[in-house]
Amino acid sequence: MPAKLSFRVAATAAVVSLFLFFTSAYISLRLGALPWPIIFSIVVSAGLLRLTGRNVSRHEVNVAQAGGSIGGLVAAAVAFVLPGLYLGAPFPQTPSPWLLAALAAVAGWLGVLLADRVRPLYLEDQALPYPAGRAGGELIREGFSQSRLFAVVVIAGAATGLFALARDALDIFILPITIAGTVLPFLIAPMGVGAGYLLGLKTGLNWFAGSVLGIFLLAPLARSFPALLADPSSVPVELWVQNIGMGLVLGSGLAHLLAFGRLKGLMRLFDRNLALRWPLLLSLAGALLLTLTGLNFLASLMVLALVWVLVPVASQLTGSTNLDPLEQFGLLAAFTVAALYGLAQLPLPVPQRYAIAFFVAVATAVAGDIGHDFKSAQIVGTPAADIVRIDLLAVAVLIPAIPMMINLLQGTFAHDLFTSTLPAPQAKMVYNTFAGLFDYRAFFGSMALALVLDGTQHRWASGRNSGPKILLIPIGIGVFLGWALSFTIFLGGLIYAWVKRGRPDWLRPGIVIAAGVMGGESLVGFGTALLVSVGAESLDPFRTAAAALLITVLLITLLKQIKARVPSDR
Repeated sequence: MPAKLSFRVAATAAVVSLFLFFTSAYISLRLGALPWPIIFSIVVSAGLLRLTGRNVSRHEVNVAQAGGSIGGLVAAAVAFVLPGLYLGAPFPQTPSPWLLAALAAVAGWLGVLLADRVRPLYLEDQALPYPAGRAGGELIREGFSQSRLFAVVVIAGAATGLFALARDALDIFILPITIAGTVLPFLIAPMGVGAGYLLGLKTGLNWFAGSVLGIFLLAPLARSFPALLADPSSVPVELWVQNIGMGLVLGSGLAHLLAFGRLKGLMRLFDRNLALRWPLLLSLAGALLLTLTGLNFLASLMVLALVWVLVPVASQLTGSTNLDPLEQFGLLAAFTVAALYGLAQLPLPVPQRYAIAFFVAVATAVAGDIGHDFKSAQIVGTPAADIVRIDLLAVAVLIPAIPMMINLLQGTFAHDLFTSTLPAPQAKMVYNTFAGLFDYRAFFGSMALALVLDGTQHRWASGRNSGPKILLIPIGIGVFLGWALSFTIFLGGLIYAWVKRGRPDWLRPGIVIAAGVMGGESLVGFGTALLVSVGAESLDPFRTAAAALLITVLLITLLKQIKARVPSDR
């Protein structure tokens, strides 16, 4: 029978969600990307549930992992949007961390409930693939040795943690190499390779192609023809290239929305057979909270209307492409409200723009994640209502964690933000946009181009089994993220393609190892930053103790694995 929301399932989901929140925030700041944490959440949830010493059902694992993965997506919204708000001199009327946490809670709950309303349309009527959710569901349904996979995660994480400690101690995170007269940074980051493995070759290749396009074509073109820039004095070439990347991402997303008449998702939200009470009450609460940031009430209602529009877009886009450009949705909402403020000749202060972008980013992030959870539940046979309940609980658990992360952004992380240590490219893009470093011609021109190209691809692919050949969303992401991360992602994609072709039986262990690699490196990096934030003068004792602990965990896990394979005398 399907699992009820028992205490051990709820506790497991809460622990995994908090773990993924803090580690995913670090991954997002360091890599500027966050692959779906579903496989990691499945394996760790199964391992933790097994520690209770009782039988673990697939439904319990499914429900626990659904709540656990929410932490990663809320962390992405924090890391992709908020860092620029705390750089330099403080803005007047900056929302308090607890107010932002309350906004995130309401946005997350609203994202869960609205995504649930469009679930039948996208999962049953249109049967969207939701690749990460499908992979997770099949992993649970087919069954696995939970203790063995849990051990794989521990071993991979501990080994990567040791590597990260040594690399950071030697300060060799980036190796600059000159290619064709251009100095290109190469990241020494196993987590980037792991992310590329999880994304696969097609996405990784398009991502890498976008970085090559930006560095070797668009940037030289702008330098040769400065007239391409709307204002060369205020928008440097690098930002012009980033604006093109932003436009490609958003234009492709809109093309996906329009290609198959997906405005039906909006109509589904108002189905009379579905209770509207809680979504409407949460919308009213969100509007009131937004007024506390300094927005007027009508503008706050406008933001909530945009959330109702963008949540089905995010759910559909995630189901079709496995990507959720949540910060782009946030910027789109902030642009829209700012434009209407401009018509009324009213200024929209920067802190309020961040609040709008953050609110929308959380709602669309959670909507994308629960779409994957619904897909895995459909495969496993878990009731969707269990997924909704655990995700609502997971959002609530994260409320006190958000102010903690914001305090780190204001303190410890602020010194390294937008440097090679924590480049945070999405957050930098948001910061530059709200600071006025924005080329509207490049942005809207590339958006229109993406609409035409992706619209043409969808028309060509209609009635066929194959989708678009050129993935403009990862290309756009590669354009504005640049070379360093893109090459590392591409390398992981190549490894995935090699394993898929030569050793398909290694695919699943490879996914688990990749998830463990990302978790291990991010845990070490976040732990280092956390110790600095509490006043650790020297990290040498920490690195020594952490290395000893990781070696111990690694050896114990290996010994247990060896013991499990030795037949008993009986």
